[in-house]
Amino acid sequence: MEVYEHLGVPTGYHLAQSAAQAIKNINLKLNLINDSLLAPWQKLDAINTILPRVSFHLRNGTVQKRSLNLIDRDIKRIGKKCLYLPQRASAQPLYLSYQRGGLNLLPINVVADISQVVHGLGLLQSAHLRHLAVDFLRMW
Repeated sequence: MEVYEHLGVPTGYHLAQSAAQAIKNINLKLNLINDSLLAPWQKLDAINTILPRVSFHLRNGTVQKRSLNLIDRDIKRIGKKCLYLPQRASAQPLYLSYQRGGLNLLPINVVADISQVVHGLGLLQSAHLRHLAVDFLRMW
């Protein structure tokens, strides 16, 4: 069985799926957004159009947390700049919801952890896999 790409994620039988190239592209786009002449609110909108790509790779591929730290760093830098905050300021205004005056941006590492938990719960929803998991736990 061959590996093929589905929306940028290697799919099929492949031992080490990776989204390294997609993460590099996202970092490049974040830097292009930062260097652009867009208004601050436009930059934030542009960032919000890129983040679903990361979420897709987190749900369907294998992503190293180190590369996610680079994305988080760039998002914090751009977000603080758009809010006219010093870089040493807390990142909490970026993570607050819109209703509370924030930018509604979750740290990508948190999104990665949520994606793993959701994937695990999805596996446990499968009747066949649930029986395998219960049998495995009984062995212990």
